[in-house]
Amino acid sequence: MREKCVKELLLRDEYWVVPFIVQLLGEYVVEITVHIEKFLQRADDNEYTNFLHENTKYFEKLERRAISYWNEYYRQQYPKLDEYPATRAIRTLKRRHIAGG
Repeated sequence: MREKCVKELLLRDEYWVVPFIVQLLGEYVVEITVHIEKFLQRADDNEYTNFLHENTKYFEKLERRAISYWNEYYRQQYPKLDEYPATRAIRTLKRRHIAGG
């Protein structure tokens, strides 16, 4: 059910959706983070990087949570942290944030 809702939210083009999507990168459901990562790889808008800029401390905490879930639940499936979908999505956002100034 959550996965279906995320897919629908990713189709929306309103800024209020961004915090709900970003929050899910720090959750334990990897199937959802896979959809978010794919979306962020092809998304052109800056709403997500704007959110990151406006909420840097929150984003840092979210990244630590994603790493913690990887370590606890997904290290076997994704032996390298860089392979875990949530951290790849986070890295994408951070690169855009740095590139955007």
